[in-house]
Amino acid sequence: MSNELAVLRTAKAALVEGFITQSDFDIVKAAFLRAQQIKAGLDAGFIQEADYQQVKSEFIHSLDRLSAPSQLQLAGGSGAFADDQQGPPQYQRTFSNGSDHGIPKIGGARPKQSSGTSMSGISVGEEAVNLYYYLKAKSTYRWATWKINDVGNEVIIANVGGKDASYTDLLSVLPASDCRYAVFDYQFTNSEGCLFNKIVFINWAPDTAHTRKKMMYASTKDFFKGHLDGLSIELMGSDMDDLAEKDLGDAVRASVTRQ
Repeated sequence: MSNELAVLRTAKAALVEGFITQSDFDIVKAAFLRAQQIKAGLDAGFIQEADYQQVKSEFIHSLDRLSAPSQLQLAGGSGAFADDQQGPPQYQRTFSNGSDHGIPKIGGARPKQSSGTSMSGISVGEEAVNLYYYLKAKSTYRWATWKINDVGNEVIIANVGGKDASYTDLLSVLPASDCRYAVFDYQFTNSEGCLFNKIVFINWAPDTAHTRKKMMYASTKDFFKGHLDGLSIELMGSDMDDLAEKDLGDAVRASVTRQ
């Protein structure tokens, strides 16, 4: 039952994060308990293996039956996002030094993070971590986004924005119906003329994303952040109104003031 228990824990994490409702979690929990009861019957020799496998499959697919809205509108009512396949080109493994061997390990004191997986069985790719420290130590990139790969077992790089890229550019690559992790290097000058840089972590989970996806990202977020040092500000967005640049700036200034 280890896989089923992992799914139940993932659903619990999504409930705590507010990505699913209590009724959604109850559906998953009820399916888990039924699968557990059938497993006990299998172990006792009361039922056949095929019967257990059918109930186990029903439990896993109970997540697919959870409903989600069909369309996400841009702030201001300007219409729906374009399809996820459109937008700026995906991350390319070629850098200014001509290297195509991945992002070098650079910068920062890295937390001691295990090489295991999140509670939903998702690992974090080494290059995904290296990108964060490269962004933090250099001025090559202004922002980056990460996604869980199509197989559903690893956090990988999705997009990067060059040093002149804007916050609006970052928002433009956040998909309408899928989740993302992102960081943005926010720069501002205070009243005394001092320039500050603060890296903000963004957790994007739109209402239109499939419930299973939201659960996967919710249960992996803290595990992923555990690989990244120096993140003290986090924004969580389910629509574009949650990620207004003014709110991001206010959060950064408040953080600097507290220091």
